[in-house]
Amino acid sequence: AFARRVVGAVEAEETETRALRLATEAKAHSPQPPRACWATALDFDLSCVPQVRDAMPQLSDAFAAMAKVTRITSVRFAGSGRCKLRKELGVQPDSAVQMALQLAYARDQQATPATYETATTRRFAHGRTETIRVTSAASAAFTSAMADSAAEADSAMVAKRGVALRAAMREHGEWAAACVSGMGVDRHLMAMRIAAAEAAMETPQLFRDAAYARRQTRRVYAAHAPPVRRLCAACAPPVRYMQSTGKGAAWSRMVLCSCDSDRGHALAV
Repeated sequence: AFARRVVGAVEAEETETRALRLATEAKAHSPQPPRACWATALDFDLSCVPQVRDAMPQLSDAFAAMAKVTRITSVRFAGSGRCKLRKELGVQPDSAVQMALQLAYARDQQATPATYETATTRRFAHGRTETIRVTSAASAAFTSAMADSAAEADSAMVAKRGVALRAAMREHGEWAAACVSGMGVDRHLMAMRIAAAEAAMETPQLFRDAAYARRQTRRVYAAHAPPVRRLCAACAPPVRYMQSTGKGAAWSRMVLCSCDSDRGHALAV
C-alpha cells in the first residue's frame, strides 16, 4: 500500500510538470501583444480623396474662426481631492464636480442648463459612448436651495442644502452607472430619429415635442478624463450652437479646464 501511494504521488508530480511545460511552450509560441511605443506621425495621402483635400482650406478657416472666439481657463482645486471625497465623504468625485458645474452655471446665468456628459460603453463589443443626463429634478432642487444667500446662517437651511446635494449626486451616480451598463436612452433615440429620416418618414411626434427639443439644446458640455499622471484635459465647442452660447468643461483628477464660447465668465470650481 505504501508503494502504491509513492507511485501515485510520483505520477501526479510528473503529470503536473508535463502540464506546466506544455503551457510554457504554448505561451512561447503564441503571438505577443505589441509593446507600447511613442506616438509617431502618420502620413496622409489626400491625392486619392479629392473631396477631403478640397475641403481642407474651408475646414481650416472654420477651425481658426472657432478658436478665435473660444477661451480656455484651467483651474486647479487644491482644497480637496478624489480620495477625500470618496473615502471620507462617501461621494463620487465626478458627481461632485458635475453638481458644482450646475451650481456655477445657475449662479452665472440664473438658469438650469441642459447638460451633456459622456459615458463610455467600452465594456460592450464595439461600444462607444452614451449620454449622461446631468440635469435632473434633483440637481435643479439643489441649485434652487443654494440660491438663497440669506440662509447662510440658518442651520436648518444648511442641512437642507446638504440633503439636496447628496440627493442630486446620488441620482447622477445612478444614471451614470445605468449609461455605462447600456441602459441609457439618448443613443437609442438618436438611432430611431436617423432611421426615420433614412426611411423618408415624417418626423415622429416624440422628436417634435418642445421638451425633447429643449433637452437637445445643450448649454453645457462636461467630460471626465482620468489621466495616468496630472494632466489638463481641454475641450472645445463640439457643435455650432456652442460657438455662440455654450460652455464646456473637462476635468481631470481635480484640475478643471473650462471652455467658454460666450462673452460671459468661464465656469470655475
